Amino acid sequence: MSNGIAFAPAPVPDLNRRDFELADHDTNSMDEHRHLRSELEIARDRLELALTGGNIGMWDWNPATSEVFYSDSFKAQLGYPPEVPWCTFEEWESRLHPDDHDQALATVADYFARRMQDYKSIFRLRCRDESYRWILAQGKGVFSHDGPPIRMTGVHVDITDQVNADRELKRVNEALKESNVELQQFAYVASHDLQTPLRAIAGFAQFLQKDYAVNLDDRANDYIRRIVSGVKRMQAMINDLLAYSRVESRASEFETVSLDAAVMDAVELLDAVIQERQAELSIASLPDVYGDAFQVSQLLTNLIGNALKYNHGKPVIRIWSDSTANERRVCIEDNGIGIDEKYHQQIFEIFRRLHSREEFEGTGIGLAVCRRIVKRHGWTIHVEPNPQGGSRFWICMPILFKPNFTPAPSEVVN
Repeated sequence: MSNGIAFAPAPVPDLNRRDFELADHDTNSMDEHRHLRSELEIARDRLELALTGGNIGMWDWNPATSEVFYSDSFKAQLGYPPEVPWCTFEEWESRLHPDDHDQALATVADYFARRMQDYKSIFRLRCRDESYRWILAQGKGVFSHDGPPIRMTGVHVDITDQVNADRELKRVNEALKESNVELQQFAYVASHDLQTPLRAIAGFAQFLQKDYAVNLDDRANDYIRRIVSGVKRMQAMINDLLAYSRVESRASEFETVSLDAAVMDAVELLDAVIQERQAELSIASLPDVYGDAFQVSQLLTNLIGNALKYNHGKPVIRIWSDSTANERRVCIEDNGIGIDEKYHQQIFEIFRRLHSREEFEGTGIGLAVCRRIVKRHGWTIHVEPNPQGGSRFWICMPILFKPNFTPAPSEVVN
């Protein structure tokens, strides 16, 4: 005590349990807020990185105010830096290509009118350097109860490279188609133009041999024989080239084709050779297929003809079919000379011959015609060794191409 004034201790605040709980709650709320903010920033950075890496621009549009949020990747697609202050619908509309402007806005209107389930549009946008990029826009809107969207969010995907690639592919395909037509026309015209002088050469050579045979020595007769033989080979090659070109140029519409009937046609055409070689044919009942009837018959004629030709003894030929879950298969099996496995692919190339003309006649085009026919039908063809000697040629036809197929009954002998 001093000067009559008494000093009392300062009161100590009464901090009860609730005060501590409030302080702890405030601290926890701040920590949670900072944590959520950090998570949102990470998510935003991840999204922007993904958009940039995928060359995808994002937009968020308020149709009522025409305010739009454009992502940095959206601006980068058109060559602009992130700081460009785009924030309105007009920023997008003003950059539309003049030829795409009306259609792009009409697509938006159709979506607003709910004539489209999803918003999807393709157009060109002007870049900073005045060039244009093709854009695929896709988005979704949040609609009011009975009005237009109150919010619409979507993405822009730059498809310029894809559009250019599609155009180039279309151009190349059209050029190839035109080239094929020209080649087919050339082959047809050239073959006919070549046939006339060849027939004249062969005819006059034979006349010379017939009328002056007594005046010609053996060497002269041999020369004439070679001339006639060469002309016949050239005529055969021209005819085979014509057959090869006609697979496309004179193709018929697809229809249901009976393989039984096609095989019988082939056998009838080859009847003289079959009788001459005393060949034995075993033919199972075959399914119907969907294809070009003439070409299917031609395919089987070529394969059966080869089975008859490439054989040093009595030809034994079996034809049957089987099926898997995905395809039907037809096999032409022979007991002939066989084919070395290293040539199993090469034999289907045009003009590919494995034997001399003295050993086996032919031009080397027959199997190339077969491959061209099966390719047109969406089928495949391959060869494998016959375990009993000879070869097996398999024609494989996906189920998709055989709507009228019926299981083959047990094998019968023809």
